[in-house]
Amino acid sequence: MVGHGQKLGRKKEQAIAALLSQRGIEEAARAAGIGSTTLRRWLRLPEFQAEYLQARRDVVHQANARIQQNAGAAAAVLLKLMSDPTTPASVRVRAAECVLNQATKALEIEDLEARVAEFERDARGRNTGDAEVECSMQHTLVSRLERLESQKVGAHFKTLPLDSVDERHVVIVEQERTCSELEVCQCEELP
Repeated sequence: MVGHGQKLGRKKEQAIAALLSQRGIEEAARAAGIGSTTLRRWLRLPEFQAEYLQARRDVVHQANARIQQNAGAAAAVLLKLMSDPTTPASVRVRAAECVLNQATKALEIEDLEARVAEFERDARGRNTGDAEVECSMQHTLVSRLERLESQKVGAHFKTLPLDSVDERHVVIVEQERTCSELEVCQCEELP
């Protein structure tokens, strides 16, 4: 099976193809030109198991693709059976049940898709909103620091850049004042 990861030998690839097309191990071994004991031994090898599993997945994927391609024709048959008055009542009822079940499933899927999309929008909005609030807060703090520095309020200001992110630690140390005035104030983000 070319393209399925590591390359197996030609005989092992033939054995996988035979396992997919024959009814059992004996017939698959005969079709691949190997003994059934050999095929059973190969089926215990992890690399053979992985390739066989991938081949089975590919077969199911192809089958599902064919079914999906014919879904329109199946729906047409169901609708025709359901609406044809010459069709026995039990068949018409069963066709109607199938149509209703499929309609309900489709509606449930559309509802789930809408809900997931709404959750994703909310999550993006929250992330964006948080970033905007954070940016606004940082801007406000920087503005206040600049104003305090320009007023020379008798405090020492120091900003410490962080290497990992574009934020700063700000430490404000007020000089000695009475208890009624501002005391030492340290504001910093903890990592």
